[in-house]
Amino acid sequence: MPNSPHSVPSGRAAVALAGVQHALAMFAGVVMVPILVARIAGFDATSTIALTTAAVWVSGLTTLLQAGRLGPVGSGYLCVMGSSALFIVPAAAAGRAGGPALIFGMGLALCPIELIASQMVPFLRRISPPPVVGSIILLIALGVVPISVQQFGGGRGNPEFGSAVYLLVGTVTVLVTLTAAFSHLAWLRISSILLGLGAGYGLGACLGLVNWGPVRDAAWIGFPRPLAGGLAFDAGHILPFALAYFMTSIETFGDMNTIAEITEGRLEKAKKSRIRGGLLADAVGSALASVFGTTPNTSYSGNLAIVQLTGVTARAAGLVAGGVLLMLGFIPKLGALVAAMPAPAVGGGMVVAMAILLGVGMRVAMRDGGGNRSLVIVGFACVFGVGIQSVPELLQHAPEWLQPLCKSATSLGGGLAILLHLALPRAEPTGAD
Repeated sequence: MPNSPHSVPSGRAAVALAGVQHALAMFAGVVMVPILVARIAGFDATSTIALTTAAVWVSGLTTLLQAGRLGPVGSGYLCVMGSSALFIVPAAAAGRAGGPALIFGMGLALCPIELIASQMVPFLRRISPPPVVGSIILLIALGVVPISVQQFGGGRGNPEFGSAVYLLVGTVTVLVTLTAAFSHLAWLRISSILLGLGAGYGLGACLGLVNWGPVRDAAWIGFPRPLAGGLAFDAGHILPFALAYFMTSIETFGDMNTIAEITEGRLEKAKKSRIRGGLLADAVGSALASVFGTTPNTSYSGNLAIVQLTGVTARAAGLVAGGVLLMLGFIPKLGALVAAMPAPAVGGGMVVAMAILLGVGMRVAMRDGGGNRSLVIVGFACVFGVGIQSVPELLQHAPEWLQPLCKSATSLGGGLAILLHLALPRAEPTGAD
């Protein structure tokens, strides 16, 4: 990488810039999950706006808890929190069956699974060694790659998808980001993602790719209203939400260990109290998401790539990111301005972030030496995880209660990685003399 966590300035301005960059880089991802859930479930515009606004506000508050640590809650690491893509399928199914209230009720009823997971860190360590954690990180990145490329080309359903204008904006975003990331000037490296997104946004605006209507129509001030969407419960949706929460716990465990490795260089010795606090923040964030009317919250793995790229690991950057997201949640006008970013600019930023995250995942996966056992775990997890997500018809006849697991690359591949870790012999086979 162009820099290490110790090769960049640690002043307040550098930390603040890095925090703003984290917030803006993940904003599209934060709102994308509730938007997809709302569209799949058939919600109207009012419900969709409510879901997305609450997602940004809750993301900011939970990020502050995660980085700042309030008592036992929070890891104290620069780990940004956001809407979890693992809940798209179960939340959309609940939304179709019982409206927003069922999403919020099921999310609140099942979030104690993460509370339980926070007290089982030794167990999570046993089932989540480096090859498993690395596989999950790789699968998260690989699962987002298609969305990144779709955005790069102009967005799904765009009749002009792949036109030269969209490819130009996306390419400029990538080139500016990489140029800044590999610059000898530390300030450029710190702000590389932000500069790339800014360049793509500016070029897209000049080329007429920005719709300013939602920005003009958005209110200046907005306040979240707890329990405004109501709560409902249906036992038929317990298993899909439970599976999603379990895999979210594994994902957060992996993120905590990965950020510990980037920050401290000691994946195997990440403090138990920090991991427990990170999982508690995940659980509290999901509970807050249900109370304030949006989909469950979790650690945002994509931002680990920004930490690696910029080298800024100070938790103060997480506090800044959380504050910015809170501000965006309270000021819909600013949120609408960020949301108006042209799709190819968003895609360009996501392409860079996912490329870096793939590198982080590979490094973590091979942390134990990269023997045949690790290669088999990572290889099979990625092949089957991505394969099933690409060809979901393969498991279309699976029981309905298993469908949420079968449609998620991270859930299916991560689960397979855990099973292989438990089943494969620990000793590497040796050849005969």
